Amino acid sequence: ATNSSTEESYGSMMVLCSDGSIHSAGYNNYGQLAIGNASNQSRFLEINSAVLSGITRIVGSRDRYTAYFMLKSNGELYHSGYNAEYQSGNSTTTANPSPFRIPYFYDNAITITNMWAGAYAFYALDDANNLYAWGYNSQGQVGNGNYTVQQTPIKVLEGVAECYPSPWDTSYAYARLTDGTIMSTGNGEDGALANGTTSDHNTWTPVQSLDNVLNGVNITKIIAHGSAANNSVMMLSSEGKCYSVGYNGNGQLGLGDTSERTRFEEVPIQGFVTDIGGVGYTSETGFMYLLDDGQCYISGYAGDSQLPEDDEDYSSVPYPIIL
Repeated sequence: ATNSSTEESYGSMMVLCSDGSIHSAGYNNYGQLAIGNASNQSRFLEINSAVLSGITRIVGSRDRYTAYFMLKSNGELYHSGYNAEYQSGNSTTTANPSPFRIPYFYDNAITITNMWAGAYAFYALDDANNLYAWGYNSQGQVGNGNYTVQQTPIKVLEGVAECYPSPWDTSYAYARLTDGTIMSTGNGEDGALANGTTSDHNTWTPVQSLDNVLNGVNITKIIAHGSAANNSVMMLSSEGKCYSVGYNGNGQLGLGDTSERTRFEEVPIQGFVTDIGGVGYTSETGFMYLLDDGQCYISGYAGDSQLPEDDEDYSSVPYPIIL
């Protein structure tokens, strides 16, 4: 299942079932549910479209202005929903209430193997590990060297393993290359690009770390988190260690204070971390850490009792959740 995040309370959901059928429900003002109309749905409806047979992956962008992307096993990529920032990649801005095949990849015989959705910029990976991007680009999040809207997909990086776009308006993106290099582009507020500044940049740039803290580190997962310019990043290595950068007003970076960082630092957490996740939005965010022994920790905002203690104070260090 995939859903649009619900910061604005206009959420929707699309579910891919084990039999290959696709069902959707929720807010549908831009036809994002791919059922042929723009009527909201309070119950799941099956998407009856022959072109969607063989779907293997679905991703959705932000709520209210939601675009869904559906990838088929043959590498074809489809779009439904909001299209004002050229989500469909075909130089038009007409919403698509039915599945629409993105023509650039088909016309150029490009086989897509994975895709990711930011707020208004979108990313796809082909079978040769080339990364393509398109859409809204006022903060350089496409990474093609300018700040103009990219109406059709363009190749922006080679040798890419994964892409990690941020989900909201102050947009930026990270990429992990097959050789282990970490790249970033887009909005640099709060130091989220980890380049030692808070400035934006519009080209994919290798991340340089404080005191070479990332030298020899094999990063396996990146969380590009935050909204409303409160951007924080958490990374996980194959050695079970975590590294963070960016906004830290509620201690979400887990570094023991509330000062923002513009370069990555290692999070002081005892044990071997096997997975990480982001929670919350705007400045009220945090990160969760799962250890190999089953323990779970959390750092960051706690004003709504996110932390398992009684005073709703933030925690600037990973705090154990007692289950």
